[in-house]
Amino acid sequence: MARNPYGVMGGVGGGWAAPLGMPTKRARNAPRLYRVVDLNAAASDTIVFQRMTAFELFAWAGGGSGRYDTSGAGGAGGGAAGGAFRRSMIATPGQRLAYSIGAGGAAVGSGNGNPGGDTVITFPDGLIGRALGGGGGQVGATSGGGYQITGQMVGALGGAGGAGASGGATGSAGGTGADSGGAGGSGGVNLGGGGGAAGFASYLEGLTYGAGGGDSTAGGARGAGGGGRATAGSTSGAGGSGGLLVYLFEL
Repeated sequence: MARNPYGVMGGVGGGWAAPLGMPTKRARNAPRLYRVVDLNAAASDTIVFQRMTAFELFAWAGGGSGRYDTSGAGGAGGGAAGGAFRRSMIATPGQRLAYSIGAGGAAVGSGNGNPGGDTVITFPDGLIGRALGGGGGQVGATSGGGYQITGQMVGALGGAGGAGASGGATGSAGGTGADSGGAGGSGGVNLGGGGGAAGFASYLEGLTYGAGGGDSTAGGARGAGGGGRATAGSTSGAGGSGGLLVYLFEL
């Protein structure tokens, strides 16, 4: 079972300690987990807080799609996974949290892959966090997606897209996402695998992260990169959609 951000297993009290900014006089009573937002598709909306809430948010950008190249000379690299970040804070009734989740890069039938979309969060205090979409596959390796955050947020890099190859050689596997994230996709003849989704294993237990795609295979959930395609008859792998995971606790 995943451990929630304040040491409460599945919403049952035990081992709780007040996070920064929460009055310590409430520390005797564990906050109640009253809602979980778990989205793995492109979407935009606003959460309006109806009660005093401590929340922990994790956001992922979309992954890039793989490159398509059947020439046998250039190579079809895999797409990179999107970047990610997390933040915890307290919201008061009436405050809002707006989000826009980036889509995965669309598969291609020729040339370089498409980049994934950014995921942007506007927090109740006005600060903005942005997870950057993974780059589309190219001939060589593609660096994993990053993030644009403030000091109150913690970022994680997506796995890199593996480099393609030529002359019948095996391309590189995609990189594993940061902090024990998703595994990279396997390389194949003249093609590279997609990067694995960024992880937060050192902070949140039991969460599953999407793996990068292999030959013409789409990247998994939470922004994994799609695999390349080096033979005719199909398209490259699409990038996985970005994602949003928010735990909300009543104080």
